[in-house]
Amino acid sequence: MASFRSAALIAVSAALLTTAACAPIRNVRGYIPDNEKVATVKVGEDTRDTVQDKLGTPSSSAAFGDPIWYYISSEDERYAFFQPDTTMRQILAVQFNDDGKVAEIRKYGLEDGKVI
Repeated sequence: MASFRSAALIAVSAALLTTAACAPIRNVRGYIPDNEKVATVKVGEDTRDTVQDKLGTPSSSAAFGDPIWYYISSEDERYAFFQPDTTMRQILAVQFNDDGKVAEIRKYGLEDGKVI
């Protein structure tokens, strides 16, 4: 009877470990401001300073061309030792004109990206 209990305990433990190994590992990075905060930014009125006060420091900014600030957030999911899959990506792009005021605000999602 004791060996039956030991075997059952080992089987249940193995099943639990196998189930836990199948759970995805999620990795969330970055920051996207709330829609309410983004709605407070006015095109043609807000400047870099007021945008930073309202939305915080951007994740990145354009090195060439038009001055654009990017707020980027992504979520990756990985199972065991497999390559991670990006399951969510949001990008908020705030473009400034030559006088330093907001010219345009755009939002992008995972569906807007291209694999290269």
